[in-house]
Amino acid sequence: MDETTGESTDFGSILREMRQRRGMTLTQLSKEVHYSIGHLSRVERGKASPTPKIAEACDRILKADGQLAALVPADPQELGCPYPGLAPFGRRDADLFFGRDRAVADLVTELADRTGRGGPLLVTGRSGAGKSSVLRAGLVPALARGALPAPRSRDWPVEICTPGADPLGVLTALLNRHTGAAQEAIVEALRRPPASVPPPRGNALQPGDAAVPGPELVVIVDQFEEVFALCSNEEDRAIFIAALCAMAGPAPVDGLPRALVVLGMRADFYPRCLSYAGLTDALKHGHYVLRDMSVTELEKAITGPADAMELSLEPGLVKVLFRDLGVTAWHESRPDEPVPASLPMLAHALRVTWQQRNDQKLTLTGYQASGGISAAIKTSADKVYASLDEQLQSTVRRLFPQLVAIGPGPQETRRRVPLDRLVEYVPSRETALEVIERFTAARLLTVDGATVEITHEALLHEWTQLRNWIDTDRERLKFDQLVGEAASTWEREGHDPGLLLRGERLNKALAAAATAPAEGIDAPSSGRDSLQRRFLAESARKRDEEEGLQRAHEHRKRRLIWMLAITVPVILVVSGYLILLLRDRAAMRQLSEATDLAVRANADSFDRPDKAWKEAVSAYRKRDTAATRSALLSTQAQPLVARWQAGYAQAAGVSFSPDGSLAATGDLDGTLRLWRLKGRARVRSEHMPYGITAVAFGGRTSSGTALAVAYGPAVSIFQIGPDGTITSEAKHTFNVTTVLALSWDGDRRRLAVSGTGGLVATWAGGTTKPQILHGGGAKVYAVAFDPHSDLVAAGDDTGHLTLWDATTGKRAATQPPLADSGVMGVAFSPDGATLAFSLQAGQVQFFNTGTGRIEGRTAIPEGAGALAYRDDGRLLAVVSGRTAQLIDVQGHRQVFTLGGHLQGVRAVAFQPGGRLAATASDDGAVTVWRTLAPAFLPQPSASLHALAVDHTGSLIATGGDARIVYLTDPRHPDNPATPLSPHLPDGIWNVAFSPDGKRLAAVVYGHKQVWIWDVASRTLLSDARVHTDTVWCVVFDPRRHFVATAGDDQQIIIHDYAMHKVLKRLKTTPGQSKGNIEALNVSDDGRWLAAAEYGGTVHVYRTSDWQEEYRFQDGRSVIHRLAFNPAGTLLAIASTDGSIRLWDRRSNKLTRALPSGHNSAVNGLAFSKDGLHLAGSGDDRTIRIWDMRHRRFELALSGIPEAIDSVAFTPDDHLISASNDGVLRLWTISPTDLLHHPLQAIGAEQNGNPH
Repeated sequence: MDETTGESTDFGSILREMRQRRGMTLTQLSKEVHYSIGHLSRVERGKASPTPKIAEACDRILKADGQLAALVPADPQELGCPYPGLAPFGRRDADLFFGRDRAVADLVTELADRTGRGGPLLVTGRSGAGKSSVLRAGLVPALARGALPAPRSRDWPVEICTPGADPLGVLTALLNRHTGAAQEAIVEALRRPPASVPPPRGNALQPGDAAVPGPELVVIVDQFEEVFALCSNEEDRAIFIAALCAMAGPAPVDGLPRALVVLGMRADFYPRCLSYAGLTDALKHGHYVLRDMSVTELEKAITGPADAMELSLEPGLVKVLFRDLGVTAWHESRPDEPVPASLPMLAHALRVTWQQRNDQKLTLTGYQASGGISAAIKTSADKVYASLDEQLQSTVRRLFPQLVAIGPGPQETRRRVPLDRLVEYVPSRETALEVIERFTAARLLTVDGATVEITHEALLHEWTQLRNWIDTDRERLKFDQLVGEAASTWEREGHDPGLLLRGERLNKALAAAATAPAEGIDAPSSGRDSLQRRFLAESARKRDEEEGLQRAHEHRKRRLIWMLAITVPVILVVSGYLILLLRDRAAMRQLSEATDLAVRANADSFDRPDKAWKEAVSAYRKRDTAATRSALLSTQAQPLVARWQAGYAQAAGVSFSPDGSLAATGDLDGTLRLWRLKGRARVRSEHMPYGITAVAFGGRTSSGTALAVAYGPAVSIFQIGPDGTITSEAKHTFNVTTVLALSWDGDRRRLAVSGTGGLVATWAGGTTKPQILHGGGAKVYAVAFDPHSDLVAAGDDTGHLTLWDATTGKRAATQPPLADSGVMGVAFSPDGATLAFSLQAGQVQFFNTGTGRIEGRTAIPEGAGALAYRDDGRLLAVVSGRTAQLIDVQGHRQVFTLGGHLQGVRAVAFQPGGRLAATASDDGAVTVWRTLAPAFLPQPSASLHALAVDHTGSLIATGGDARIVYLTDPRHPDNPATPLSPHLPDGIWNVAFSPDGKRLAAVVYGHKQVWIWDVASRTLLSDARVHTDTVWCVVFDPRRHFVATAGDDQQIIIHDYAMHKVLKRLKTTPGQSKGNIEALNVSDDGRWLAAAEYGGTVHVYRTSDWQEEYRFQDGRSVIHRLAFNPAGTLLAIASTDGSIRLWDRRSNKLTRALPSGHNSAVNGLAFSKDGLHLAGSGDDRTIRIWDMRHRRFELALSGIPEAIDSVAFTPDDHLISASNDGVLRLWTISPTDLLHHPLQAIGAEQNGNPH
């Protein structure tokens, strides 16, 4: 009570008085501020302390003008903490933001350049590099200080936003704040072509409307990748991007930009930008890559905030932090080199360490109590979870999986969910808000307005509890997500009855709802939000209605039969009708069953490709439709050979015999099984007294082939006879609890063994005594023998990787550095020059045994386990979660994910020769894959953009981000792709073979040259710079010695590549665009050359005299590709809006878009050699094929994890695709051919019986 005024100063009393004066109930206030009624009630009664966040929220809703907020001091647990944890640094944290001075200065320089010429600034960097912090706490304060060399720049308003699922709504609200114009008028203006985007410098949207923002506005779009990851409406996405580019572009009045636009985006979304013209221009004219912090910058980022808050760090703490971040001696000797550290995890560990501080000092003890960088997030989440009662823990179990987006592959991402929808997933809104409040206070959740999201994706990987929930409920979550997407589509399309669930999918959804804690799909606790419940209820109602109509139909049919019995003269006629009626009904039922099977096959394609194969075959045999053809032919995306269901116990080991004819598998129930690869049948089994942890085939002997098996503390060596008989030869029991790993030397005569208790040993079998290299200490999970020396490598769970000389029994002279987490796998390359080792924290490192240096790293998001090299040394397989990742050793990058399992994978092995690989999993299955085949050809380039096939189909040229043109012979997949060129200046955009296959031409992103090589000699013939701006297109004439090129200088240049001279320069007369040429194509007879401008105008020239014969406009979007059919009568036109249209040269007419087109930009386009098929590929990660005889959609190939930039047909009409995952794929597009292929048994599950 204030003694001078007599008024209460108690927060709870004042809150209650203000609420009552506003006429608000506690329930109403709870819904507005998103805190539970119970908690608000306790605050009002003085039973709970208000937090600053509660005070600010109530102050805002009750319009208290800061009175409530002033009553609550800063949270003592937060007061003075200089580290934001998983959240980024914000504007208010500028004084605590250190280490990024150079980056901020670079960004200011880039923006200053754009004040004159315009264009958005794209800022990219990897996840965890700190992009959001640099933009919010670095760039924004710099702009407020007037860092831009422009008048009054310090006064320019700065808007920061994230696109979310509705980017157009976000931009509309932003413009509304700065113009005062009605949102309807803004939306109408944005939906016009780009020229109608709100005009600059105070002009009005329409006469009489409020002025739009002029150039004195800065718009920063953080997490720009959300426009691709969360927005499912392609039209809204395209409008949003076009509007931002128009705002940043030069205005027609004075040539100055209307706004400075900065886009912060994760680097892995870079290829998605290439489908949008404005973003392509931004990339072409420069973008900013935020590199990782150096050692010097990291030290400032750690110590700077502490110094600013007058905190001290215990000596040695920075050194330990550096160690846990992966800073090596090599980095410390080069303090300006970038270190790939996770800044959010560092900030979170420091925040928790601050909470454990000793007075004003951050200590090593406090850091260790936090769990360190790798465990701090888990520790924080576990601490909050453990503090909850049983009911609240149950609520956490329901809520958190809804904040995770389950993709088609093994990885997940966080997703932002409206709070009102999220709380509908649990019975009590009160408990939901309580849980959200607790985790938000710990900075693990972020509540932004009316939405909730996980603060950083690190929580998905580091919190074991959440990881287990996701793995346990993956299939249900994935299905629920599909139902949610279907419900959203139904809502968006005005409740179209055709979009309701039917058949098996509806039955599955209703069955899931029936097993929820509360009965019925309308129950709030059924695990679905209100939209999904309405969607399911309407689907069920529609099903009942259709079944009612069916019953009425049956009733009418029975009446008709009764009448027939009376009306004999017409019985034959009507009975014929009844037969047709019954046939139609049976056909409809068969169609429905086939469609449901096709849908299930698509859903199972990654986790159970064997099951997907069976479902797809069954679907196609029931009914040949586009859906069933698509499901069947899409099974080719997974290079599966067989799946052996070894048993019900976890499969822990797998190994191939030296001749590759047998495979051995071991289970944790102690069962050893032998499988014959030919026929893929089980031939023998043997039972051990303990669970088997490892198996390894050795060398051949006079009596068979040696097989080592580890089980419990023992290792046994068996002889495997030619007929598969298993004979025991030797056994040794080690003084440990469990032997964990085995590895044979290069001669397959000595065995390396590791296990618990620090065991590292070698053993030659027989009655010889093992040589103990090390004993005592941590678990040694991995061991490997160098194939060409006596070196033995062993890695333990403390991060120690040790090299031993097996001859002397001593440590080798050269040792790898201490790792930052447990070593889970080791493997020597086939030449012995490199030792690869995997870390539990999620990384594979490559150690050069000659130089003693780490020469490369590959991040594995799901954590890394066992390793295996392929014989040629080009691929490394690494276990990761429920998958095995294939790594291109040369580029140290992931090229493919082997799925096929429902639980974690424990072991991986390559067949000698490298054609097959096998994975063993906790689900009891062993899955066999092709890794050398024409259908699956990983390329050295990280992302493929360009593809060409020579006239014989025996040579494929590819180009991409690796900046090298590679040649691949699909007939010999054993041979690696060979480089045709040295490193070119930038990524390769287009390649083309000459008609005889003797020449190859390429153009490079952002350059004016055309490179031409002699294919046979691999020599460069020409790299002439004939254009004055970027060249995008290159094509050879099929009949004569000329090559045509075109690009941004609005010219088509015809070169005689035999005489090395320019024959003709064609200057396009711009249509509705600036004339830049985006696509070229020459007809097979060489008579016609087609060129497409940026804005959609297509020119067709006669090559006899180079006169323009036709011109037509398709200006709805940017044209990406052109393709003539073999007869030269049709020209296919592919656009960024996902459509493909046909122009008929004979009638000079442009048709409507082909049916069932792509959902986003079309990047690749090709006719089959007979002209009967047209294939298109795009950003939607599908290849769509049309039957050109009937102009109808035929099928869609799916299952590729990245965008597909190019497709081409071979002379025998197989299809080749090149995608951003760096893999070439050869597709059969005939279901009949696939079913009769020698590998038609793909996915056949073997349980011990011959196939």
